[in-house]
Amino acid sequence: MIIANHPRWFNRAGLPSHLEPWKSLGGSAGNDFEVNFVPDYKILHDAGYNVLAYDLRNFGHSSSANGGLFTTGRCESRDVIGPLDYVRSRSDTREMTIGLFSRCLGCNATMFAMTRRPGVFDGVRCMVSPQPLSSGVAPAVRRSRQLYGRSEGPRRVADEFYARSVLARPPGPRAS
Repeated sequence: MIIANHPRWFNRAGLPSHLEPWKSLGGSAGNDFEVNFVPDYKILHDAGYNVLAYDLRNFGHSSSANGGLFTTGRCESRDVIGPLDYVRSRSDTREMTIGLFSRCLGCNATMFAMTRRPGVFDGVRCMVSPQPLSSGVAPAVRRSRQLYGRSEGPRRVADEFYARSVLARPPGPRAS
């Protein structure tokens, strides 16, 4: 079983820049090209793996959370733990070997999750992590602060949301 996490602004299938809000978000920065993750998943499937791809909070078809704010992986870490718990709760998947394919923000979220709940990662066989970023990544966090009218530095904003969130207690299963 491969559990796939996606980058910021993307969804589980890629970057649909022909649709709003992605068209406006990416186009304003010159990133108006399509990215399709489905061929990657097909390669894994054809090699015999089951693939679980999901949308991180505030992206794709997921619900809004944390006031819609992006926390460079801190709050999104709950979304990494949820699929691991889900796979292990099902009788048809609980015995499968698990690997993680965590891109960019998905990797940041995975690393935060590993520090919060290391036991959840027992038995995870591998992780492929293209392009993880520091949680203080300046342009992305600066733009998020501007959009939400915040002036504090990126670390303070991330720490504030971390402290206010329910991260101090282990999350239960997420509703689908």
